[in-house]
Amino acid sequence: MIYNRSEERLHRFKKILVNQMVSPHESDWAETFLDLVSKLNETQIEILVFFRNHAEDEPEDMSKKNHRTFGLSEGTYLFYIQDLISKSLLFDDSINRYGTRPSTIVAITELGKEFLGYIERC
Repeated sequence: MIYNRSEERLHRFKKILVNQMVSPHESDWAETFLDLVSKLNETQIEILVFFRNHAEDEPEDMSKKNHRTFGLSEGTYLFYIQDLISKSLLFDDSINRYGTRPSTIVAITELGKEFLGYIERC
């Protein structure tokens, strides 16, 4: 079945709720993850998946991946990155690097990895 982005979000949320009732996932983060599902859009989840899949890449190489990778304007991309950082799903590794702008070198956090695992298991 093909969903638009709003329908994808509702479908994912529904799957998680049903799965949580049928076989509860033991996690201290379950409520946080449910909250995140309602607040993140599909593009943000795609960005998280990208950073998880490239976690072993050199940080400097990752800084070359930018808004064009996701077909976004630079402003929208930076907003999504900052939003994911504020939710502790990504972290800004460019802090304290001389000559590097904030939010140019980011990586996924352990919480981000656990969140993706949680929504993918459902």
